[in-house]
Amino acid sequence: MLNICLTAAKDVLGMATNDGKDQRWKSGGDPSSFNFNDGYSYPSLFVEADAMLQASLLIYTITDLRKLAKENNCKLKNSARLLSLPLKLADCIEMIEENLGLIRNELNDEDHEMTISALQSIHQRYEKLSASSASSSLFFNPFVSPGDDSNPQALDAPAILAYGDKKPDSELVYAVGIDHSHKRVTVVFRGSVTTADFVTDACISLKHQENPMKDSESGQIENIGIHHGFFEYLFKAGDSGKNKYEEIVEHVSSIFKDLNIKETYKLYVTGHSLGGALATLFSFHVAAEVFKSRTGNYLIPSPVTCVSIASPRVGEASFSSAFALLEREGALRHLRIANETDPVTMVPQVSGKMTWAMLSPISYAAFKWIDGNFEEKETYHHTGIELSLKKGQESSAEVFAMYSGSSKTQKANKISFRAETLPDVAEHMVKAYYDNLMRIKHEMENKQMTLNSCYASHEAMDKTD
Repeated sequence: MLNICLTAAKDVLGMATNDGKDQRWKSGGDPSSFNFNDGYSYPSLFVEADAMLQASLLIYTITDLRKLAKENNCKLKNSARLLSLPLKLADCIEMIEENLGLIRNELNDEDHEMTISALQSIHQRYEKLSASSASSSLFFNPFVSPGDDSNPQALDAPAILAYGDKKPDSELVYAVGIDHSHKRVTVVFRGSVTTADFVTDACISLKHQENPMKDSESGQIENIGIHHGFFEYLFKAGDSGKNKYEEIVEHVSSIFKDLNIKETYKLYVTGHSLGGALATLFSFHVAAEVFKSRTGNYLIPSPVTCVSIASPRVGEASFSSAFALLEREGALRHLRIANETDPVTMVPQVSGKMTWAMLSPISYAAFKWIDGNFEEKETYHHTGIELSLKKGQESSAEVFAMYSGSSKTQKANKISFRAETLPDVAEHMVKAYYDNLMRIKHEMENKQMTLNSCYASHEAMDKTD
């Protein structure tokens, strides 16, 4: 017991070492190969990142606009158009531009800070694309990057087919859309803006659930630990008896079935902040269903692509391990975009149980004595390929994609700050992500970076100290 107490004291003081003997709890291992070559035309890394960032920007503004449109004394022009589905994104952009002054007046307070940040980026992008295109704004495609080879004038412009915002102040908000130009169905989750959202973020205890990949590989264990708040937000049953996960999957499955597009389209999932965490969790569970039903008639195609932006960590090592298994089986692709000094992407480090235990070496020793894997089971891990962005970065000399499923990235959970990397709340804002990504657009394109190539060469791209 004395030795355990001494070890606990060292752990609390940050002096513990990991001898790597217990490989079962490593974060995913080093996948030897990834197979995403299924005939689908995947765009470049920048285009995928940019498109999903735009979706994550838009859901903040559109949700608040729809909320204003539902008010009795609504002053928005053409407000009824916002509440009808399907809703073309080009119409949304036009409405934002038409009502720009009103929106800023109505939402110009700290409760709508993220919406205003998103609004600035949307307006900036609108002006840039409008100036470079002779086409009518009627066909404006917010998911087309300048220089993208797709046709921004396509009549089948991106449209929102489902919108989950009946209770935007107390439940998660999502939208499901389709983009025929890029042959994708997209699910986007709104990030944190309400009290309910922030309460969800704060519930850092781990909820242990059955591992959907437990029978797929000998290294997979029975249960995985997931952030309690995120899990409840997505899987807690609502008034209808369905949870949000079931509700969204039903929408997505109907689109693939009704349009008969399973063989030619893909599912993308995205979100910023809390939305990024929900996108990660949603993608994981859908990909697990896809993987287990590959020989059956599951309506959603493989692989599922998740592009999370400014996301906190979602689960512990066993979750990350199951996530990595889906990646190397070709069922899941995950691009995780993080500003280097965004504090939200650095948390949570450990669970509430671990936080409590760290306050007392005696309590810590007790947990350690009961379970030798206590620390690993209560420590959060990131997933996917991380695209790290730096404030003011003009060159891709230090643009890197780090694979979180590699055991080499275990050290990523040990945060050490240099003066230039101190956490900066401003770097969590959606406009900061837009600005940082735009600065390195040409460098990323010159490197011909793709998400699939990042997976293929992840060992060479691992970030080292």
